Amino acid sequence: MKVRKLKSVLFFGTMFLMLLGSIQQLNASLPESRLLLQEDGKVSGTVTDAVGTVPGVTLIEKENPTNGTATDLNGRFTLNIPVGSTLVVSAIGYKTQEIAITD
Repeated sequence: MKVRKLKSVLFFGTMFLMLLGSIQQLNASLPESRLLLQEDGKVSGTVTDAVGTVPGVTLIEKENPTNGTATDLNGRFTLNIPVGSTLVVSAIGYKTQEIAITD
């Protein structure tokens, strides 16, 4: 039983240190080339950092906080959001960013 506890502590301790080491800023995070506004008001894109795509990032319409989504395992997302709104992009360990949605 003690060996299992020790393995769990080592695993979670290692994961915590890896998380601390990866604290950085999202890649300005949705560069123009990776953010697509479709005619029907859908915005889609991929969230990346310096290493690659970022899963589990929260994207919320600032003017309507009940409208939001999160990135999938490949850092991709799709969200219905009106032109003129602001998209708030946040994730644990990253600086929160706001992106204006324009046509």
